[in-house]
Amino acid sequence: MKLQRQIAKAHVALALPVALCMAANGWSAKKDTDYIDENGVSAKMNCTLIDASLLSTATLNNSASCFVVEDTLEYNGHLRLINDNVTFIIADKAKFTINYNSSDKNTHAMDVLHNLKIFGQKNQAGSLIVNETGTSYSRGLSAGGTLQIYGGHVIATSNARDAIWANNNIDIYGGSVSAIYNGTGNYDGIESESGNININWVNSLYASSYSGNLKIADGLTLKDEGTGEYSNSTTGINAAIKGKTLTPTDYLVQFVTNADNSKRAIIDGESSSTLNIPSATDVVSIDFNRTFTAGKPSTIVLPFSLPPNTTTNAKFFYLKEVVQVENTCAWNATVTNITIDDKVPDIPQANTPYVVVLNDGGKLTFDLGGETATFATTTNLVTNPTTTVSDGKWSFIGVYSFKEWKENDEDLGLAYAFAGSNENNIKQGKFGKIAIAEDAETTGYPFANPFRAYLKKRDSNVKLQCPQAVLGRNSAQYSIGHTSESIDVLFENETENGEKTTFMARMNTRTGEFTMLPNYDAKGRKIAAPKVRGAYYGKKVLKSKDVQ
Repeated sequence: MKLQRQIAKAHVALALPVALCMAANGWSAKKDTDYIDENGVSAKMNCTLIDASLLSTATLNNSASCFVVEDTLEYNGHLRLINDNVTFIIADKAKFTINYNSSDKNTHAMDVLHNLKIFGQKNQAGSLIVNETGTSYSRGLSAGGTLQIYGGHVIATSNARDAIWANNNIDIYGGSVSAIYNGTGNYDGIESESGNININWVNSLYASSYSGNLKIADGLTLKDEGTGEYSNSTTGINAAIKGKTLTPTDYLVQFVTNADNSKRAIIDGESSSTLNIPSATDVVSIDFNRTFTAGKPSTIVLPFSLPPNTTTNAKFFYLKEVVQVENTCAWNATVTNITIDDKVPDIPQANTPYVVVLNDGGKLTFDLGGETATFATTTNLVTNPTTTVSDGKWSFIGVYSFKEWKENDEDLGLAYAFAGSNENNIKQGKFGKIAIAEDAETTGYPFANPFRAYLKKRDSNVKLQCPQAVLGRNSAQYSIGHTSESIDVLFENETENGEKTTFMARMNTRTGEFTMLPNYDAKGRKIAAPKVRGAYYGKKVLKSKDVQ
């Protein structure tokens, strides 16, 4: 590409330290960049990398259609992007701050001459911070065409004119947005000059004020810090929400309409709400917001059916059996990777409780391969999705609503949950018997959030028959028909070479999570727990590479 100078010679001396005029130029580093696209699907784009060396030059590559910032950077100057359609990706580890004190009403802190799309990466954790510190001329983030925000944290302030401005529509499809106008003139936090401000979905939204035709998408309700709720039926919406921090109301599953009228599902895996899906819905992507720890098992149940050949960054294990360990006074549960057993589907099924193990920490992701997943209506979902094993003696029960165990609950004495911490004498990671503390009214009752599962005996007749040798050693602890306080879990797994392996874990009455137990080789030497790698569903063989 040829170098195109956009700075007039007469202005070079002043412009070099404060202006970034993007020009077609081979200086700029290019890289394939992962991001979450318009449909909530993981995608790649070849982008110009904005880094310290690039920011030190007088000109940037202005013919580029995509830019990515990956690190913590601070730039004191004017960033101008002049391609007709610009994509700007904020990497998860990025914090890019632009400070500009304008002396020219025709330039802005971040100035996109035409259309701009802003995306985040997998965890939507990166930040773009744009500050117009002058008091006379400039805006913060300005787009001469349409501005669309899909992810990341976008924070803009201005002392002079609007903090975020677009000549046409401003469409918010995700991410967190904050826009503050600190001046005394007739300007706003967010302004659409001649289009609409469309809020289709947002993790968090704050604007000191709004100017333009503001619309909240059908089916979306936002709440403020107090008791206020806002939807497309709210009158005087611009004035009603200004100066308030808005987040979605409590939900388990929210369906968001994309720009192409397809839908994506956003699941709040930490909510204590009750699942409500009024009509069957096909989605092109699933955003499961629940934090997992790499290599640490957790329980899960899914309210959707996945298309064949879906890939994910996790392994799913089904409950195979619960038996008494020979010559001991203890139960042992076995869970088996679904990809190594021909008797079960090798893709996670709706309404089926599983133990799930992620190969990388953070979010559980599903790549639908360009197809759709189907969410059934609440009435068509099984109320308590259950797997029963060991001749009906044990059940693995999933929950779609907040489950709390209080006095006189029929589960007490029969139900076990996965332990996330050492609590009530149950070691972290075991299946621990659910019990109510004496001070539960003040400290809280045992509970399970939606999309978890717990283990339950059929009835009190399912008992351990402890060997006399064990009873003789500790008769105070054991008796005939002793009920174990915790249950170890054996994981049947498979390596990428097709060899079957096992590892052990133990389960908290509060979080439904596991902890790995020490593993030993054939000579009794302690070894590290095996790393869990990504699985490819739709085929029986696990791929050697991690699936993103």
